[in-house]
Amino acid sequence: MKTMKRLFGIVLMLMVSMVVKAQVVVAIGEFKGGTIVEKSQDGQKVTITVTPATDYYIAKSDIVVVPTVNPNPSTTRGDEEPPLAKPLTLEGDDPKDLSEERDYTFTVPEGLGAWVMEATFHSLVSGTLDGGITWELTGETEKTLTISGEGSAALGKAGVPWGDRSEQITQVVFGKGIDGIGDGLLNGFTALTNVEIQNDEAPVSLGKDALPAVKGLTVDVAGNLYNEYLTLDAWQDVEITSTTGVEMKGVAFGENNSYDTYVFDEPLVKPSMLNVLAVTGVKDNSVIVEEIEDIIPANLPVLLLSKELKGDDFRTAKASDEGKTYKSILYVAPEGGKKVEIGQVYLLFNDVFYFSQAGTIPEGGIYLQLPEEKESEPQKEPLTKTRSFLTIGNPADGTPTAIESSMVNGQCSMLRDQWYDLNGRRLNAAPTRSGLYIYNGKKVAVK
Repeated sequence: MKTMKRLFGIVLMLMVSMVVKAQVVVAIGEFKGGTIVEKSQDGQKVTITVTPATDYYIAKSDIVVVPTVNPNPSTTRGDEEPPLAKPLTLEGDDPKDLSEERDYTFTVPEGLGAWVMEATFHSLVSGTLDGGITWELTGETEKTLTISGEGSAALGKAGVPWGDRSEQITQVVFGKGIDGIGDGLLNGFTALTNVEIQNDEAPVSLGKDALPAVKGLTVDVAGNLYNEYLTLDAWQDVEITSTTGVEMKGVAFGENNSYDTYVFDEPLVKPSMLNVLAVTGVKDNSVIVEEIEDIIPANLPVLLLSKELKGDDFRTAKASDEGKTYKSILYVAPEGGKKVEIGQVYLLFNDVFYFSQAGTIPEGGIYLQLPEEKESEPQKEPLTKTRSFLTIGNPADGTPTAIESSMVNGQCSMLRDQWYDLNGRRLNAAPTRSGLYIYNGKKVAVK
């Protein structure tokens, strides 16, 4: 009898033990971006397995597990059975790659169950920042982060939304509507090489450490704002370039030249450091020039005068900005080039327009041609083709245009090895008499 009672007591204890263990019930709902399942129980300890879906990640802090009296998903997901206030502590470390599967363990108080109340899986490819600003990641090993919307792009309370992929992002593009970059938005972007800002209305405002201190970082900005960004203190440590830069071909610096001729096939914004001149006429032995202040019109041959010229100093204008119309006596040689006789046109060489020799001006080469006189409208001062050279300036005020630096026109080989006297007459050969002459655009003393 005693033996039977002892056996009955053991069975009862086992049943009670099983009942106690059975009381640890865990309610787990469905979450977008990944799954959570119960893996095992050891007394009051419960282990769950967290598995992010492809292109999602989750950290331990994104998971909230609470003790509850009635851990039934049908009630605890609603308002019928609110959870107890204090969340349970998750044990286990986050992996370095937050998109990996991992286990967490928590301890449930006796007599209670547990409810995995929240699990915020974050997208690694797209999402939303504060204020409705959207972001998207594209690319495989080298990724581009594109931020779009209207307003300032800033991190919210949730922190960095693209997880641990910051080190893989090489380019960031801020859309046209983004007008600010918040504090530390690009922290951890150690591989970043390029930032593109498409807002062409006003320079974006910068928060503290908005741009990372990455060696070699360049910032491409909308063309019309190029010069304004150059003056901002916060941009002094990065190289400012332009998303609408126009590559300059055939322009080079030389020791004694300041001017060059050029023509563009689309309207461009005039850089602040560059003088751009339209050649509108001629008086006496000088060409009359008119400075272009803002937009360089398309297909207008111009003179360039600059201290410094870079390939990205020229930027396309807005579609609505076509620029002022200028009268011009500069022309562009057509396809196949333009054949000319001696003295028929003028070519720029060493900052002076000289009579051309007989030959062919290469296609795209720029030349100056005096307007033809009309019998019905004779010129007060006939534009006879006896002047062998024309200086650059504006005879109206008697002041020649300042020469500040050097540009060499590569199209002027037709002008080399030429001698002129001080009256502008070209000589057939090198002078034999002593005196001052002009040789290849420079004054030379012959003794």
